[in-house]
Amino acid sequence: MKISFSWLLGVAVWASCVLGVSDGLGQTSEPPESVEPPLQITSDGANRYEGGIYYAENNVNVTYGGDVLLADQVHFNPTTKEATAKGNVRLYKLGQIYRGDLLTYNFRTKTILSEKFRFLDGKMMMEGQSISTPEIGNYQIDGGHYTTDNREKPGWNVKATSVSLYPDDKTVVENSVGYFGDVPFFWFPYLVQYQRDTHSSVDVSVGTVSRLGIYALGSYRFALSDKLKGEMDVDYYSRRGWAGGAALSYVTPGKGTDHPTTQVGLRGWYINDRGYQIYDGTDERPDAAAPPRGRYWFPYSHNTTILKGGNPVDPDRTPAFDDPSLSSRSRINVLSDAYVTQDFFADDYILDQQPNTYLDAMYQDPNFTVTANARTQINNLFQTQQQKPSAKIEFKRQFIPGTYGVDPNTGKQTDPDGNPGLAYEGESSVSYLGTQWNQVANQTDYTAIRYDTYHQLLYPRQYFNWLNFTPRAGIRGTVYTRNNLAPGNVTQNTQTNAVGNSLGNGVVLSDTSLFRYVFNVGADLSTKVHASWSDVKNQAWAIDGLRHVMEPFVHFSYVPRPNVRPTEFAGYDTRVNSVEATPLNSSLYNSVDSIDQLLVVRPGVMNRVWTRRDGQPYELANWKLYGDYQ
Repeated sequence: MKISFSWLLGVAVWASCVLGVSDGLGQTSEPPESVEPPLQITSDGANRYEGGIYYAENNVNVTYGGDVLLADQVHFNPTTKEATAKGNVRLYKLGQIYRGDLLTYNFRTKTILSEKFRFLDGKMMMEGQSISTPEIGNYQIDGGHYTTDNREKPGWNVKATSVSLYPDDKTVVENSVGYFGDVPFFWFPYLVQYQRDTHSSVDVSVGTVSRLGIYALGSYRFALSDKLKGEMDVDYYSRRGWAGGAALSYVTPGKGTDHPTTQVGLRGWYINDRGYQIYDGTDERPDAAAPPRGRYWFPYSHNTTILKGGNPVDPDRTPAFDDPSLSSRSRINVLSDAYVTQDFFADDYILDQQPNTYLDAMYQDPNFTVTANARTQINNLFQTQQQKPSAKIEFKRQFIPGTYGVDPNTGKQTDPDGNPGLAYEGESSVSYLGTQWNQVANQTDYTAIRYDTYHQLLYPRQYFNWLNFTPRAGIRGTVYTRNNLAPGNVTQNTQTNAVGNSLGNGVVLSDTSLFRYVFNVGADLSTKVHASWSDVKNQAWAIDGLRHVMEPFVHFSYVPRPNVRPTEFAGYDTRVNSVEATPLNSSLYNSVDSIDQLLVVRPGVMNRVWTRRDGQPYELANWKLYGDYQ
């Protein structure tokens, strides 16, 4: 059981930032006449100008200063820049969407007056009985509901009798209740949250867990500047004792390619654990890996986007295909033992059960990607495949000139069937790799330099205007400076070798180099069919029409037996069981050392169900059915 005050604080911070940004609702100063933004009013009905007021009806569009107002009817005062809108009102401003039936809005001062409105910003939605501006710099929302569940009847929401917004200052929430469905689960009579964390705040969580006992976690957060934030932590566990720590975070917002986005986080935490021998689970912890009484965790993280064409660290940012991107990320983990995050930081443990130390850099181009990686373990706690370092260049699929017709005037292909010709994709890498065993393994660490290159040709074609067929053939060559075999020419897969002898840390490994080559051929067949039902409506699930897209496919892959099989040398990449399908295209298979002979046919079908939300396609569900025959 856990009760946390931070969730409602997050809602209040969001509301303050959304409705109170300095160039949003809180801006009250009028710009000079010389820089007055242009005004545009269009409609499908009759427009007229009477008594200094514009009147427009039927699909009215008012654009001024980056704000767009849409409604059935609009009365606009060009002197005060105030508009009154009626019927199907939509206001788009600063990436946010407002919806209602009646609205009075001032494009210049950003003051607003409305009844029964809905508001959308990213994934956060708000609905209220009314919103008004009783005075400059103060916005009042009565009967407000907040949620991120994008449905007519959300699964969770927070309801507040009154929310007072003071832009650039604070948000005051009165009489707020959190609901799961129709069931209330917390209540706060009064809450104040300062905007942008420019003031200090306190977060207290209490609860109970069997391995920790009753606990109370306290955090004091404060701002040293707009970009630099700090935190002090004091924790108590009835079965473990007192703990404490501190954290710093530094964030610079991206404003373009000349202003990179940087995120830096540093944290330290320590406990004199009087219950260090307590743990959940049935598996005993080895004596060599038993936690000490003094336990600590010092994580450091750093993410930087230098060119903003794309950012592999942030999955929500989709890179523009024509724009290059350059980014890097790093993480350092110093731990007292292998179980400290499992015992005290459950959320972090779920995401990363074996924290390691790494540095990654990536440059993405429309035609290729270059990556550089370094990876190791500061503490000898987990088995790690070290990269010290490695570099790789990947050539994205691109069509070979001369294999398809091109119009010299337009530069476009002239093939009437739209088939682009022969395509190439490949990759090459050089890596200094090492296997670092954990502290309980009685095995010898080993290293080698690996040179790997892969090249593949494809011939994508479409037949009968509906059948897609892509045959492919490729070759991979890999050179290892050492095969690292133990005595008896066996690999170190367990704590004992194939003949039962213990492999101690003093065993001498073979330094014989080897060259390994692998061929592959395959083919992909697919088509696509769909059916639409425009009359299907459901408010509870926010369904506005349905389209079912079905994509039957057949994948085939054949890899002959390589000259050196994975069991005949000590490799570094291993296959990991996963619920995801194993890639059959060798260009997507990144476990280089575990590639072995393969013959597989994979028939299946991919299904997607789409609807419309806010006039845009929205995927409701997708599922894939397939089977491997090998």
